[in-house]
Amino acid sequence: MLSSTFQAGFRSIMNVPLYAKGQIIGGLHLRSLQPNIYAAKDVKLAERVGAQIAGAIANAQLFTERQRLEERFKPGGEDGGPGGPWQGASLMI
Repeated sequence: MLSSTFQAGFRSIMNVPLYAKGQIIGGLHLRSLQPNIYAAKDVKLAERVGAQIAGAIANAQLFTERQRLEERFKPGGEDGGPGGPWQGASLMI
């Protein structure tokens, strides 16, 4: 990947890991055609942006999981339904 990036004309690269709950869930990859373009202030900004992106991704994953669980346990769902083991239960996240 690095050689193809270089062949494309990029001369500066910054990769910022996206952390959520202590795990890397992705990466923010920045590239520039200008050599040595990124300074320490750019790294700090990219890390702050990366933290915001990781938070948004984590929230979206939680929302998706909540929807999946609500669908599963609602009346008539996979584990719900009249007289089912989860009748009257509620989900709180």
